[in-house]
Formats: sequence, C-alpha cells, structure tokens
Amino acid sequence: MTITIEKKHFYVLLGIVLTGIIMFVVIKSCSKSDYETTAKDMKMNAMVTANIASQILADYEKNWQSAIHDDHAINAKGEREWCSDFNTAIAWRYMYFSNNGYIKVLDSLANVVKEDMIIMEDAPSKYKETQKSFLALYNDMNTLISLVKEPKGSLVMFGQRVNELLIDVENRDNETGLKISITEEERSNKLIEIQTLILDLAFNSPEMKANRKYKEDNENFLKEMAKKEDVCLGADGILYKIIKEGNGDVPSET
Repeated sequence: MTITIEKKHFYVLLGIVLTGIIMFVVIKSCSKSDYETTAKDMKMNAMVTANIASQILADYEKNWQSAIHDDHAINAKGEREWCSDFNTAIAWRYMYFSNNGYIKVLDSLANVVKEDMIIMEDAPSKYKETQKSFLALYNDMNTLISLVKEPKGSLVMFGQRVNELLIDVENRDNETGLKISITEEERSNKLIEIQTLILDLAFNSPEMKANRKYKEDNENFLKEMAKKEDVCLGADGILYKIIKEGNGDVPSET
C-alpha cells in the first residue's frame, strides 16, 4: 500500500515540527534565563548575609577577648561594663544585634536564599558544576548564621572556624563568578539597601521607641520645671535653685 502525502499536508506537518522545535528552544532559553536570574539573586543575598554575619561574629570575638583579658565587655546597650564571663559577653552582643534588627534580617535573607535554591534545583546542564558551588555557598551561609546564634568552641577555635568559612565563601564567590557574575556596584547597592533596612528596624524597635519617649518626657519635664520662678535649668540639663547668692571669688578652671 502506498501512502500519498499531499503538498499542503506536508507543509502543515513541517509547520508542526518547526513549531515544536521553536517551542523547545524557547523553553530551554527561558529555563536558562530564569536560572541565571535566580542564581544571581541567590548569590547576591547569600553574600550580603555572609557579610553581615561576619560583622556580628567579629564583634563577638572582640567582646569575648575583652571579657577574658580585660574583665570588661560591651553590654546590650553598647556600654562598657565589668564582665569576666565570655558567655555573658556574647549574650549581651546577641541581644544588641537582635534588638537592632540584625537577626531578623539574617533570618529573612536566609529564607529568600532557601527559596531561590529550591527554584535552582533543576539546573541546566551548563550550570551543573556551578550549582555545586552555589550549594556549598548556601551551606556556608547557614553555618555562619548558626554561629551567630550559637557560638561554639574556645576563642581560638571560634576565630579559626569563622575565618575558614569566610575563606570558603570567597572561594565559592569566585567559582560561581565564572558563570554568574555580580559587579562591585551591585554588591555595594545591595549591602546599602540591607543596612538601611536594619537601621529602619532598629529605629522602630520597641526598645528604641521607649528610649525616645523617655527622652521626650524627660525634656518636657525639665522645661515645665524651669518655668517655675525659683528654678533654673543649667546648660547640662540639671535643674537647680539658688538658695543664697554668693559674693566671694569665683574659682578658675585651675
């Protein structure tokens, strides 16, 4: 039996095949484009998260050293205070960073990176090796966050572990940069954006609002008291009364 294909049917069949090929190419191209966009976003957020975590961990290490060697540390309010227990010294700084929005931002960024990693699981063949570096970067980022929340080991071991992770993060940055690059301007803008968010969270935190209210109430109290006839308000904010005016010599600074 001979099957005869008319010319018009041939063109229809050819059109269907070409359409299928075009759709396949478009889908692959979109997949590649989506992967690159997501990977760039993931990398940007992971690097900023690692940067912020490294700042916090450096602060921990400095306060840890101060408590051990100087019996003083910086408390949760940013004040220098007597302290010889490194656990207390670190707890103070964790509270400081928590109150000022840093921990909240770290958790938020980590969730964004996690969602990006889920999207990136089915990486195009071109990015299979790069995907391994992204996974390693993701794990390093999470380890840094874990150290922020639960510092472990001795002071020396802690410092070594942090340095190892930061070197590893830099290596992963370089490895992924061969396929997914980020400019210094993009990094800087992202870091400024996150730092601005942290400042905004700190400014609007319950503790900061309470401090501003206390300061405002105190200033209003001083102003009201200073209106009284026998009360004076000094330049340093101290209220005082002149019980008896003196008439002797006024001492100089020396």
